[in-house]
Amino acid sequence: ERNGWVQWMTRAAGQESKLELPGETQEMAKCAAIKDIMSVDVTELDHHKLFAKLFGMILDYQLKDTSFNRGLFSPNQLFVADEYCNRYCVRDCARHIMCMQQWLKVEEAGMST
Repeated sequence: ERNGWVQWMTRAAGQESKLELPGETQEMAKCAAIKDIMSVDVTELDHHKLFAKLFGMILDYQLKDTSFNRGLFSPNQLFVADEYCNRYCVRDCARHIMCMQQWLKVEEAGMST
């Protein structure tokens, strides 16, 4: 299941392949980091803040993409956002409010520059 999730996240971020760390010591560090991440109790995390950060990253990527048009997100990006909300019980109303907040932040940043 984890490999599928990493694959979807990689596609949503616009990468063609996931990053690989060369060398055995870096591979061991990668495994230790993954174990640390997997040992976190998901009920203790603030999923509303994490979703806002995830959507902000998706939005930043979309705005830098030259083929971005008409406010449409790729199917992979929508899948990641939907899957995160469904897995961690982020309600639709909270999701839409967080998305609007991210869009307003982008708009305010554009106006101030």
